[in-house]
Amino acid sequence: MAGDDMKIIADRWMMESRQIVNWGSYDGYQEFRPSIDAESPVTLLAGASESGKSTLVDAQISLLYPNGTPYNKASNAGRSERNDYTYLRGMIGISDDDNGETPIFLRGRDANGTPQAIWGAIVDTYVNRTTGSTLSCGKFLYLPAGDGKDEVRRRYIAWNRKIDPQIMDRYRDTPFTPSMFKKAYPDCSIFPNASAFHAYIWQEMGLSAEACRLLHKIQSADAPSRLDDIFKQGVLDVPEALRLAQDTVDDYDRFNANFHSMEDKARRVAKLQDIQTQYDAYAKHLTQVREYEAVNPDSQQGLETLTLWMRSRMASEVRAGLPAAERKVKQQECDLYEAQERISDVNRQREAIVERIKGIDGGTLQRLSDDLERARAFYEHYFAATANDRYHNVKTGLQTYFLTFPDSATRLELMTRPGLAPGGERMMREGYIHCAFSVGSREAVDRLTAQLVADGYPCLSGPRTTGDGYYESVVADPDGNLLEITI
Repeated sequence: MAGDDMKIIADRWMMESRQIVNWGSYDGYQEFRPSIDAESPVTLLAGASESGKSTLVDAQISLLYPNGTPYNKASNAGRSERNDYTYLRGMIGISDDDNGETPIFLRGRDANGTPQAIWGAIVDTYVNRTTGSTLSCGKFLYLPAGDGKDEVRRRYIAWNRKIDPQIMDRYRDTPFTPSMFKKAYPDCSIFPNASAFHAYIWQEMGLSAEACRLLHKIQSADAPSRLDDIFKQGVLDVPEALRLAQDTVDDYDRFNANFHSMEDKARRVAKLQDIQTQYDAYAKHLTQVREYEAVNPDSQQGLETLTLWMRSRMASEVRAGLPAAERKVKQQECDLYEAQERISDVNRQREAIVERIKGIDGGTLQRLSDDLERARAFYEHYFAATANDRYHNVKTGLQTYFLTFPDSATRLELMTRPGLAPGGERMMREGYIHCAFSVGSREAVDRLTAQLVADGYPCLSGPRTTGDGYYESVVADPDGNLLEITI
């Protein structure tokens, strides 16, 4: 045979992908992509028993084949019933316990075992190898909260582009409606039932109900062996009685969908009636409120009325009290002027006293002030002290700073005043000897001591370890006070 005669690829439609959501043992979203290669367009489904082969084939039966086409009965060894409900809930078997036979489901229940709403989908995408066009056909399933097998809602759509079923997850809290599909897949075709959907898909793909039934038998390894059976099952029309029966099933599906739609509308009407009742009560209370709305501060009209009244009342009070207030302001201005004059006189007197003191002591007061500032700067620089504002008693000449230190409640007062006696010998005397600063480590003691010595402050001792076990040095501050620097 010629090379072209050996090709077994279809001249029209080939499956590009099959997407399923919550179908049997396939939890969540899954996508299967068979081979569409022109040289090897065959895909083999292989795997162990109960690995999901039949589940994947049953998805095609549910999507494309006529209503009533049976699912694969060989799967799961007959331990679970196969239909849209059990596939959607993920039934994997039956538990036989003291309470009898209990189905085992993979999903659709909360932690307490209460049935929850769940949705699923089967979407096939086909590519026409002759024209290059695309056809997607999808079956969407929705099961409201509860456990009714007959409550499964079905929606069918077709689109000339690839359908992504994951988009519908945004509507998972309510049964799917045509408007939802129009928003998710613009310009898609939506069908009221499986019969209308199949009629459209079969026409587009050149199929028929008989061809689908024959293909189902082949997939089930139950293909007819006799020529007359092939004609009966795959060529000849279905008997009128069977066609009428199928129409009856389709009518039932349509009426069932209409019934559920009517139930939904009835629930909505009940909610509207409740809203009407609540609105009547609201209108009654609103009428009562409007009786005092003119002065109600929570309403715009009442707020405006009260605002005008308050402004008028305040204007009257202001006009009545304005003369007395003006007189009081004038008196306060006079008092303020006199106080400022007194302050100026006191400042001039203070400056005169300071000048006299300077002349009397030959500049000792200024020197003491400079010494105080130098001591403050010393402790701020080397020991991170913070000083308050300087206090100066002009009358006595007393000047002080209070120093605080980081992470410590200790306070150190620096003080000077005229007439202080010389310190004399510091090392051997009664009374105050020295103060100690803890800097945290031997390295810190060495570092601070070296810095003080480099800056010209005498080190009188150390750094060393004393007999009582302390590592320390002793330096003198600008006034000769002894400072012990220790760990």
